[in-house]
Amino acid sequence: MAVWQLEVAEGEGHWLDFDGCGLDAIRAAQDAGHRAAAFLREDGCCCVVDFEAGVRLNTDTGSVRHIRQIRRLTATPRAVPLPASAEPSVATSVERLHTSMPASSPKRRRLGTAAAASSPTAAIAAPAYADASSS
Repeated sequence: MAVWQLEVAEGEGHWLDFDGCGLDAIRAAQDAGHRAAAFLREDGCCCVVDFEAGVRLNTDTGSVRHIRQIRRLTATPRAVPLPASAEPSVATSVERLHTSMPASSPKRRRLGTAAAASSPTAAIAAPAYADASSS
């Protein structure tokens, strides 16, 4: 969806969306193929939007501000499920984690080198922790 915006603080990157009668006039003029649109603001000021120049002129004050049209996504992004063949198993993930850790890592020692190397799922089911009753 296209949104028209007005720069409210020149050079500072602060933009506000046109709404109400201004937006209606802009869309109607654009749909009709016009180069400009005119409308009355809610406070009674007359404004002219020049699409080619990219400006809005307040005819009462002479103030000129930049305008822009941006496109916003209307659909919300959603997760796309991976095929089963692309999803790593828990065992594969643990094995990758274990082999990526340095040999001196306390976490790798807790997993147990022999258990994790031979069966990553065994390392999950029965990690090699120190016996709590011996302390």
